[in-house]
Parts: sequence; structure tokens; C-alpha cells
Amino acid sequence: MKTKLLLTLSLLITIVSFSQSLSVTSLSANPAEVNSEVTVNFQYSNNNPNDIVYVGLELLNSDGSWAATIAEAFVNPLGNSGTDLTANTSFTIPANTVATADLTNGQYYRLKVELNAENWGGWLAGDYPNFEVAAAGTLSLENLEILNNISVYPNPANNFIQLKGLLDLKNTKIEILDILGKKVYNAHSIKNKKISLNSLKSGIYILNIMINKQSKSFKIIKN
Repeated sequence: MKTKLLLTLSLLITIVSFSQSLSVTSLSANPAEVNSEVTVNFQYSNNNPNDIVYVGLELLNSDGSWAATIAEAFVNPLGNSGTDLTANTSFTIPANTVATADLTNGQYYRLKVELNAENWGGWLAGDYPNFEVAAAGTLSLENLEILNNISVYPNPANNFIQLKGLLDLKNTKIEILDILGKKVYNAHSIKNKKISLNSLKSGIYILNIMINKQSKSFKIIKN
């Protein structure tokens, strides 16, 4: 009996010690203009405060293969370990970066956000959202300010989420995607700042808020 108990305890410790995860919770802008700074907010779970988070803006070919790394940022070391911790880092899009609209042959941009072991000892977890780059002067500063002031609560949520700071209700498009990228909610305008989640199953979703061609993304959890 004692041996079985020790084996069970050892198994539980092993499972806990490998419970590493990372997900992007929001971006300060997406799309973002060239020569602008983008802040990446993320949530992570890890066991070693000396682990590293790498963020790279990558250009990919139509088949998903790597073409170029445009910008990079690091949090080295993270400085904390635990479950569902939050942090952020920022990078600047170089002024000579080609806008998404001007890319050819199906190329596109993607963020590579990865949790790595201490001293770059190996990949632990990652998240890879698509990203759009806009030419200088093409995005509305007013819309960007509106998007940056938006927050979502409660999160995690049971029946609904509230959009705090959203001012332009008529020109706002809302969509919710599941973790596979399937659209499960879509609205071209909202009459109030509350979105019902009653039709969604429990799980993790991505909320995209779009004003004209500018957007902001949030990770939401439905209990």
C-alpha cells in the first residue's frame, strides 16, 4: 500500500513538473503600421524562473515555411514561475517592412511566441497568431486609441462578457474563434457592450474586435 502511494505521488509530481504552457492574450495592435511598437501580452505556466520567452515577427511562405525574421524581442529570464502568470514584451516593426497588402505569392506574417528552457535549453510551449503589417500613415490613430482602451471582463466568464472602453458601437465588428480557428460568433454591430456566451461550450476562445481595418485580440475563457 505504501509503495503504491509513493508511486502515485511520484507520478503526480512528474505530471506537475511538465505542466508548461504559453498563450498570447492580447496585442496592442493588429494590424500595426511599419515603424510602430507592438506590445505582446501573454500568459504562461512554468517551473523555472530562469526560463525565457522569445517573440519573433516572421514572414512565412504560402506553405508555412520560414522566409525571414522581421523583428525580435525577449524576456530573459522570466523571473517568475508558477501557473497562469502574465507578462509582456514589445518589438518595433522596421520602417522598410513590406505591408501585408503588398506581399506576393501568398506570403504572410506570423508571430512566434515561445517559452524556452533556461539558457535556451529547448522548446517548452508556444503560440503562433497571424499578424498584419500596414504601411505608414494608413491606420487611424483615433481607432487605435479606441482599441487600446478596450478591456474585457469578466474573464474567465460564465454567461457573458462585457467590453469596457468600447465607444464606437455602430462601426465595430466582433468575432469569436475557437482554438482551431473556427468562427463561432460574428456580429457586424452591437447594440450594447455585452456579448452572450450561452451558446459556447466551455473552453478557450479568441475574441477579435475590429474597427474598420484595425483590430485587437483577446484570449477569453468560457467556464
